Amino acid sequence: MNEMEKALLSEERELLNRFTLQAAVFLLFLYVICFWAGLNFLREDIFKHCFNPSRHLIVAQNPNTFEILAWKDVLGNVYTGGDLQVRLFPYALFVLGLVEAAVLTGVYHLLKWHCSLMLLFNRGAPAGSRGNPSNTGCL
Repeated sequence: MNEMEKALLSEERELLNRFTLQAAVFLLFLYVICFWAGLNFLREDIFKHCFNPSRHLIVAQNPNTFEILAWKDVLGNVYTGGDLQVRLFPYALFVLGLVEAAVLTGVYHLLKWHCSLMLLFNRGAPAGSRGNPSNTGCL
């Protein structure tokens, strides 16, 4: 808890806690949506050599485990798991997840800081508007 949060009254802390919980749930939902969109973008537009059943035909497959060993595209290029784009795809997903988590964590902290600042500024507001949570600027 930082100094700004320590200066809040108990009812203001409750408002801040409720807001931060709502913000965290929303940002988690946004993270999942953005990760899914980023995954599809990477798979379809960047890493085109990865197996895609709508674009590739199976050339070699393990009959026991059904693992796809080689596939080819419309142009006749054959790709395997050792292809550079196929090997780098998991690392690209990892970087995508890290970047999104860092950005959304920063957004969360900015929202929390803004809400606590608005709660402190609202303290000096006229008595009639102080009890209304919609006037805090964060709810």
